Amino acid sequence: MDLIRARYGRVRRANPKTLIITAVVISAIALALMVWIGLGFSKAQATSKVISFNVVDSGLTTLHFEVSKPADRTAECMVEALSTGYTQVGVKTVTIGPAETESVPLFEEINTSELATTAVVDHCVIVD
Repeated sequence: MDLIRARYGRVRRANPKTLIITAVVISAIALALMVWIGLGFSKAQATSKVISFNVVDSGLTTLHFEVSKPADRTAECMVEALSTGYTQVGVKTVTIGPAETESVPLFEEINTSELATTAVVDHCVIVD
């Protein structure tokens, strides 16, 4: 044992106060992170579901979809018409104001630059 101490020096033990302070700081950081994540997931969200679409001609596609959001909030959704190669051939931003119910059915016409093969809701966000 003396040979080891002579070669490597004396082993220093951690100060108990330092260990306690380190544990408190790490716990505070972990708690703050959990609160931050929890608040991020509790924000109001708008979701959409495509019910049907109809390619009328090379200049027009219609989209029937449903948006779920808090009834007293306003949401914006971006709807797109896509070609066979998933190229965007038409786009429209739709604003959905406060409503009596949380689920709002919508019928939208999307002007297109060429023949579309599908129509989708790209995303919806709460704006107020």
